[in-house]
Amino acid sequence: MLSPKGIQLSNPDAFVNDYFLQNAPQPHIAFDAITYLGERTGLLGFTYLAYWLVALLALSVAISLMILKLGKTNFIGTTTLAVVFLVLAPISFLGTTTPALARAIPHVMGGSLALLTISLLIFGKVRWAGAVAFLAAVMHVQNGLIAAAVVLLWLIITFVINRSVDAILVLETVLAFAVVFAILKLRPIAGNPEDFLFVCREYIPYHCEADTWVLDRLATGIAGLTLVALLASSIFAERLNKVTATFVRVLVAGLVFANLFVVFADRYNVPVLGELFQATNAYRIGVLTVGLASISFALHLSLISSLSKKHFYVAVVSGVLFLNAPSDGGYLSNMKIGLLAVGLFLILVKHAIDRKQIDDSQFSLPVSQSVVIPFTGFIAATLSVLALAGPSFTFGLPVLSFNSARADLGKQIASVIPSGETIAMDPKRNWVRLSTERAVVVDCKYVPYGGPALLEYRKRLDQLGGFGNTCGLKGFSELKPIEVSEFAQKFDANYLLLTASDVRLDDIKEIGWDEIERIPYSNTTFVILRKE
Repeated sequence: MLSPKGIQLSNPDAFVNDYFLQNAPQPHIAFDAITYLGERTGLLGFTYLAYWLVALLALSVAISLMILKLGKTNFIGTTTLAVVFLVLAPISFLGTTTPALARAIPHVMGGSLALLTISLLIFGKVRWAGAVAFLAAVMHVQNGLIAAAVVLLWLIITFVINRSVDAILVLETVLAFAVVFAILKLRPIAGNPEDFLFVCREYIPYHCEADTWVLDRLATGIAGLTLVALLASSIFAERLNKVTATFVRVLVAGLVFANLFVVFADRYNVPVLGELFQATNAYRIGVLTVGLASISFALHLSLISSLSKKHFYVAVVSGVLFLNAPSDGGYLSNMKIGLLAVGLFLILVKHAIDRKQIDDSQFSLPVSQSVVIPFTGFIAATLSVLALAGPSFTFGLPVLSFNSARADLGKQIASVIPSGETIAMDPKRNWVRLSTERAVVVDCKYVPYGGPALLEYRKRLDQLGGFGNTCGLKGFSELKPIEVSEFAQKFDANYLLLTASDVRLDDIKEIGWDEIERIPYSNTTFVILRKE
């Protein structure tokens, strides 16, 4: 649902008369421009690959800079561990997709830039941080807002402690906030808060309806936030100046409190605040949180001899719980025993190190840190994601383009159905709109977040029994032949897309629909029908 607008900008014949694309485009203007560029040049897959790699680079440099500043030994090993931990993380954290899902997604780009903003501030490159916060706002409004707020926090702390203000950084922060509000004005996410609350409850509860989440999903969230909280430890603060140490502690406290408060205010329906956080989709803060949790875990393992047993044990237990997240689609649900064994092994190693009083320097490697800062994390992240992004540790490339076989199927369907026509089909076939570049009556993926478009979406689904029925196991398949015909005609669809195995096919032909094409695909044969 992120690509159609950019494709349409490049090809005016694509998605003509698609009601939802016309009335409810996503608020990702930069991603539309990138998609337009890729589609225009015929290199959309490579463009998305480059987009994903840039996000990965931002994330990796952020991890590298923060570990270099907060850690003191074994830079390469610690950075690699942090990136691998991030790759093995659950693909969803407290309602938001994480960088563990290897796809070109705007909020992962925005979250990576927000984390880079924090790292640059801690590293002392504050004006670079302001520029990156502005870029984050361009790429993704919610994470851009978070990045701008982080820079604002830095400005406030600097003023309170040093009584000084960096005018250029102030300007960069104002510009970042201005971009966020300009994009939201141009393309509002929702018509009003009540609309988005309805969408959360009925259509996307896995994103923003915390009272539907099972306990192990919440446990994953708490484990990740515990790792973030450990970054406020004095062992890290003592390596920073007063402004930076205060910033880290306030930021960590704010992120942990915000995440917990957002979840529990939503879950337990706290008056006003619960709905406010839900309506603003505050869960997007999760991308940033996962990055910080990964850094924290790696730092605690690399500083194994300097930490108190309590801090180390908390980090190990939290890391094991964080990785084992089956309800979130975590990849390690079948490795629970292995994870527990690893955790126990690390605790025993810590015990042995404490007894022999081994120093951290014995774990260090002789390496020029100035050379590897920009590259180590990036290389480790690239290799790790390529190797581990599959749902069962299968080696393969990340998902950066459309399913090629389905794209070919879409082209065959589009060759039969002219531009400007609308297709009626089972809404569970979410791939039809994108692969054919034709308008569809309704599907289960492209959900408007508010306004008249949401009302129209509900109206169309209600014709099929509502979202739960339509996008569940039944819905469209339960309609009688005459009801299929009426559904299509009510929304100006002159074409039906069915399968050859549909028992209603002959009856639908008898009431005036002409079969014009059969297209084999995998174990199915699709049938296209037209009504004059």
